[in-house]
Amino acid sequence: MATTACPKCGQPLRPGVRFCGNCGSPVSVGLPQAAAAQVPQAGDNLCPHCGKPVRSGAKFCSNCGKVIEQPAAQPVSPQKVEPASAGQAPPPAQAQAVRPVLASSAVAKAAPASQNRKSGRALWVWLGVLVLVIVCILVPATGYLLVRNHFFGLIKTPSSSPTPQVTVSSNVTPKATEAQHTKVPPTSVPSPKPTKTEAPAGAPTALPPTAGIPTVALSPTAGVTVTLSTPQVLFFDEFNSDLNNQWKVWGDPRPKISRGPGDNWLDLAVSETLGSAGITSKQELKNEAGVEFIIKGQLNTSYSQYALYFDWDPVQVQRGPGNIDPGIIHLEIQKSKAILETPLTKNQCSVDINGSQSHTYRLRIAGRGVELVVDNQPACGSPDMGLASTSGRISFTGIGWITRVDVVLR
Repeated sequence: MATTACPKCGQPLRPGVRFCGNCGSPVSVGLPQAAAAQVPQAGDNLCPHCGKPVRSGAKFCSNCGKVIEQPAAQPVSPQKVEPASAGQAPPPAQAQAVRPVLASSAVAKAAPASQNRKSGRALWVWLGVLVLVIVCILVPATGYLLVRNHFFGLIKTPSSSPTPQVTVSSNVTPKATEAQHTKVPPTSVPSPKPTKTEAPAGAPTALPPTAGIPTVALSPTAGVTVTLSTPQVLFFDEFNSDLNNQWKVWGDPRPKISRGPGDNWLDLAVSETLGSAGITSKQELKNEAGVEFIIKGQLNTSYSQYALYFDWDPVQVQRGPGNIDPGIIHLEIQKSKAILETPLTKNQCSVDINGSQSHTYRLRIAGRGVELVVDNQPACGSPDMGLASTSGRISFTGIGWITRVDVVLR
């Protein structure tokens, strides 16, 4: 059978085709009229667009010129073969036409099963890789966490900053001798006798109770125990080194550090004029919310009729013999009571105590107010100190012993 070549790609063309099955170019022009009809051949498929026979392996339909998708092409039904009579073999031409059709049909049926098996194997391979990656990540991470929690927790170093231990104070008075705590200038106050508690000659009498000050009595079962959290230490002194390291010492006779068995304390000297000598911190300490001024001390047992004073003043206030006025926050420890005062707002409150015994006094800033806690028991307070948060310094004056000072922020 004569064939014609495609004018574009040069591939052979069947007679009667209008498009090239290899490149899809139109080629019907110039073909012989006698070749207008396409004759189906064995192994041809049907075009999914126009239904005409398409040569096996063609990329384009030779009748409509549209792209042929190989899976969608339909095989051409084999020519009907007349059954042969008994003992007669089918004609050779019919047998040769049937074999290609049956072979292509078997291949088409086997292809999807092979593709499914390959897809299943690929899916299991990817799942295995994913599981392996997850195991490689989780096992080292779990091992690291176990080792860190078990071993690193055993080598943690303790915090280097001192944490004050706030406990309920005992009623132990520092063992002071007459030579240590009753030194009096020759022209001021005579040495007191151990059996007498009267004021020295020429010294002022004990301060009278302030009229109208509310009094709160403390008992072992009264009040609510204050629960303390771990504080940030802002200032700390146990008076076991030179006073000049943290304090400005002023007045005459000068305060000093006295030492006794197992304890040290600040000894505020005796003078005819209260407030004539004392100490003021060099470090600036704010009166902001959460700050607590903690003082452990007591009156001088030989001069228990006199008071011991604590004051907080703004930085610009110069505390000294020429200034003995109460500060913005003023705590006065007397023989029978402790008085908290905020002079700017004229607020006062008091609590009954034995001033000759050692107590822990805690002044806690709450907003603009001040609360007094004695031996871890709430006592009284002032709702407003009359001054917003600012920097200041703390001072001690009067007659008494201070064994410890802490300033913390909670």
